[in-house]
Amino acid sequence: MILNAIANQDREALRELLTEDVTFNSPVRSYTGRDEVVHLLATIGGLEGDMRATRSITFIQFGKLDGVLHEAWDEDGRLKELTLTLRPLGPLLKTVEKMGQALGQPAGPAK
Repeated sequence: MILNAIANQDREALRELLTEDVTFNSPVRSYTGRDEVVHLLATIGGLEGDMRATRSITFIQFGKLDGVLHEAWDEDGRLKELTLTLRPLGPLLKTVEKMGQALGQPAGPAK
């Protein structure tokens, strides 16, 4: 469900799925708040055209990256926390750079 919304860059579906105070833990840093997380997830969806779930606990393939998306849901059925882990490091660093460019800011952790 969430991966389809990300892959399709469906901001409305993402807004429906996320709590107001959702936290997204990326390989770079953590982001909090529905508006910021929707923007980030939609941007991620635009980076690679072949993101798809590959196992029931949400192992994902994202371009040349393999990863796991851990989802924590609240009692109302909305996502309150997402944690994305990706590997291997080389392609991850290239994707982090692309993400920074897509967001119009320097890539890398906040200081």
